[in-house]
Amino acid sequence: ISTSTRNQLIDKINQAKQNLVQHKVANEVNISFITNTSLVDFFNKIQYSGSETLLHSFSKEQYYNIGLYHIKDDQFETYFIANIDIFDLAFAGMLEWEYTLSADITPLFGAPVVETFDPAARTDTQVRSAFFKDTIASNKGARILLDEVGNERIIYTFVNQNTILITTTRDALE
Repeated sequence: ISTSTRNQLIDKINQAKQNLVQHKVANEVNISFITNTSLVDFFNKIQYSGSETLLHSFSKEQYYNIGLYHIKDDQFETYFIANIDIFDLAFAGMLEWEYTLSADITPLFGAPVVETFDPAARTDTQVRSAFFKDTIASNKGARILLDEVGNERIIYTFVNQNTILITTTRDALE
């Protein structure tokens, strides 16, 4: 993945999904992509538009992993996991990135979410501009983005003080 552009990266992940379906990989199998691209280069490739705060929070070794978690049949959840050195910066950086996170990681994590179903919204459709909200997943605090019909689209959590995990559903967190 080291010399991949954004589109090449997306193509490689989609190709990996197709190969996994053809080879009938067992459910609940985790497939990681080996990368020799620095974390900063990876963020450049996905056209990261968040703040520098998050980038400064990552560990000096810049350990990260992107991969697929096989749910069943042809259903895969994409995940991103990275080590962080400064939890407070990472937490603040993630909150800032929420405004563009969905667009930045498209289509690796699916189409961008522009609206969120909100039962408390005072509109006819109970839909308003996309936003993350607090939730609990795997007994951990997390932030989740729902789409306009209430489907989970992006969820992230701090696994511990040194690790962040971004994925598409609660199932992939477990």
